[in-house]
Amino acid sequence: MRGLSGFDVCTHMKHSVALCKIVFLTDLYSDEAIIWSRHVLADGFICKRADIQEIVRVIRAVHTRTYVWPRTSLDTQLTDDVRRALTPSEKCVFEYILAGYTIPEIARKLNRSIRTIANQRRALLFKLGVHHSIALSKYAFIVAA
Repeated sequence: MRGLSGFDVCTHMKHSVALCKIVFLTDLYSDEAIIWSRHVLADGFICKRADIQEIVRVIRAVHTRTYVWPRTSLDTQLTDDVRRALTPSEKCVFEYILAGYTIPEIARKLNRSIRTIANQRRALLFKLGVHHSIALSKYAFIVAA
C-alpha cells in the first residue's frame, strides 16, 4: 500500500479483514511506537533486532492470545486502579501530554479532531481528579516516585 505508514496499513487491515492478526516488526522501538501500535489495534510488537526465538515467541503468544505488550513510561506512571479506569485512547493522549504535545499536535498525530482529543483530556482530568494539564504532569511525577 504505497504511501501509507505501517500504522495506516494496520488500521486499514483491522477494519477490512475479519480476524486479522498483526504484529509490528520494527526498528522504531520507542514508547511512542508501542503506544501507536496499541492505538491502531495491532496484536503485538517486536523490535527487528530481536533474536529469532523472541520473534517466534511473540508470534505464538499473539496466536494463542497470551501476548503481553512491552511496558511504556505511561505504564510505570499509573497506579493499577487508574490504569484500569482509563481507556486505551485516554492512555495514549496522556502519554502525549506528558511528552509535551499540545491538543492540536496530538490531534494531528492521532488523526483525530481537536474536539475528540480535548474530550479525552477532559476525561483524563476527571478520572485522575486533577483540574489542568500541569497537574497531570505532577500526578505522573508523584506516581512514578
